[in-house]
Amino acid sequence: MKSTRVQSGESPAANFFMGQDALLRVMTHCTIMSCVQLISINKYMYTQSLDDGFFAVLCGRLMYEFKLYAPRSICTQLKWKDVFLDLYGCRRLFQGIEGRNQRGEEDLSPILREIIHGHENDMPPIKRSSKNLFQVAVAARLRPTLRMESVEDINTPTMVLPIHQRLQLIRSQRGCSMSEARRILWDSSGQINDPWSTAELDETSQNDNRADLSWKVDANEESLLEIDEIEKTCPNTKSTGFPEGVHPCVLAVHPGVAGSVLMCAPGTGLRSFTFDSVYGEKCQQVDVYMTSVQRLAVSFLNGRNACVLAYGQTGSGKTHTMFGRMGEGDDPAMHGIVPRAAHEVLEGIRFKEASGVKTKIFVSYVEIYGEQVTDLLHEGRSVGAWHGIAHRKVLDGGCQVELSSAEARDQELLNLLRSAEERKRRAATAMNERSSRAHSVLIFRLVQRDAQDGAVDTESTMCLADLGGSEQVLKSKVASCSTVAGGFLAKDERLQEAVNINLGLLSLRACITALVEGDSHVPYGNSKLTQLLSGALGGNCRSLVLVTGSMERRHALETLQSMRFGESCRKVLNAETDNAAIAGRAIRAIDDEIREVEAAIRSKERWETRRSVRTDALHQEDEATGRTEVVTTSVLVGAEEERERLAVLLERRRILTGGPQDPAA
Repeated sequence: MKSTRVQSGESPAANFFMGQDALLRVMTHCTIMSCVQLISINKYMYTQSLDDGFFAVLCGRLMYEFKLYAPRSICTQLKWKDVFLDLYGCRRLFQGIEGRNQRGEEDLSPILREIIHGHENDMPPIKRSSKNLFQVAVAARLRPTLRMESVEDINTPTMVLPIHQRLQLIRSQRGCSMSEARRILWDSSGQINDPWSTAELDETSQNDNRADLSWKVDANEESLLEIDEIEKTCPNTKSTGFPEGVHPCVLAVHPGVAGSVLMCAPGTGLRSFTFDSVYGEKCQQVDVYMTSVQRLAVSFLNGRNACVLAYGQTGSGKTHTMFGRMGEGDDPAMHGIVPRAAHEVLEGIRFKEASGVKTKIFVSYVEIYGEQVTDLLHEGRSVGAWHGIAHRKVLDGGCQVELSSAEARDQELLNLLRSAEERKRRAATAMNERSSRAHSVLIFRLVQRDAQDGAVDTESTMCLADLGGSEQVLKSKVASCSTVAGGFLAKDERLQEAVNINLGLLSLRACITALVEGDSHVPYGNSKLTQLLSGALGGNCRSLVLVTGSMERRHALETLQSMRFGESCRKVLNAETDNAAIAGRAIRAIDDEIREVEAAIRSKERWETRRSVRTDALHQEDEATGRTEVVTTSVLVGAEEERERLAVLLERRRILTGGPQDPAA
């Protein structure tokens, strides 16, 4: 994803005028009303509005006429038309309620709507209804597969697709009828995978199987009792509920705007999850920010609330996506959402102040551990000793720090974030060496006022929440119990942390579900986390839920649950999809990648001669008669990583097609 840069001090429109029609250059010196009237003169003028540069001009005019902030660069997958629609709704930012209700010389929205809808009928109206203020966007990011786990993933048990999906795959691949697809499925090659091929068993073999099963149960009785005891000790720990030998897995990731994640889920077979944005294994930190978060930071600078929630299993990359590496010697390309959003906010404040807007920026950074709230910016002190008031103290500014030095705000804020990171509650688990053991919420509060008479104070809030990772205590191995004096069992501290994290996530999920469904009551009071996020989630707020997952098959169950949570956060219901078409698209993408990997193997692999000394085993004890032999062998080397990647791709293709591990089958 590339972005187009503009020199400092230039409007976004200046980026589009090299080699463009001179009309757009003229528009940069006109008011918005003049630009619209100029476009309405004749058909030739009207065709200029089809170019995205026209909306870049309007964005630049909104910046200087209404003192709004627009980004200097946007992702190539977005359009300036989308930025304009966001800015146009904020044009009366510094006018009071009376001023916002007054009409100017001419209401521009009907003309602009006609221009917009003239060539894109599915564009939503500029003016939103008050019932549509809670806007939830969902993005998904998949952590790459680790090299050491590739072979392990392949050796795990696989599942069989439902018969109706296999028939659809055969029809789509061979262009045959349903009856012919059934015949192909059950012909001589299909009978190899016949689920009823072992249905006829004699009485002796069944008895033998029962004897073998009873022996296995007796041998594993102790371990089973330990698991039962853990589940009794930890009531929140439940079994997966999936049949034995059936495991979900990630089959394909289609990155980009309106991308999708294709998974194999027990009970349903192929399952596609579509989100506003999807980021695959090759995604960079800047891609996530430019595509999904930048518009929220711009909305915050223009007087609207914004919220980013990172949700996913422990170890799936939430903290890396939100913060990245912020050390003094770290590469800025590794910065996550928080430092990039902070830089954008401070850049916008500098533009506002240069335009005559008085601003005050405040920062709060707290950590939520169960019912305890800790202030990370004030040496980790506890917030709100009385029950029920901690969130009010945070929201009322009791924990905030004002960034007062205009010249050194960037470094001051970066130092605050670094010191707060050192105070976070972290611990090593079986799934993450630096697991966050609590929820952390960073809050920016911006107060701005135009210097002209009659302007009112405008306040906006942006919350960036790095939620603790949801986890299964048996996987993260935090369910152990320790014996104390007297023989009593005491819960491990890691287990209590996991319980607090999961309870907070359940409360958050209930609140988001109530908001999306438009319920009259939203259960914010169920936890400190939802109480603290109530102001950001409700009201005039743009929210992004960023779900993270893992490509490893051993973590696919947690990834499946995260994808389902992200899907439930979307307001608009997904249209019915054709699973056969989805699978066909995934197979074609896998085949393309297989060809690329095979080409890389052919170019990298080489034969290498190795010599080893072998001693005759019959004469090892007798040194006098011992005999040694030099063995020369030739082995293929140079493409070990590509071979592992090829094995993973072949296994994914085998699951989709139900055939052997051969891309030509």
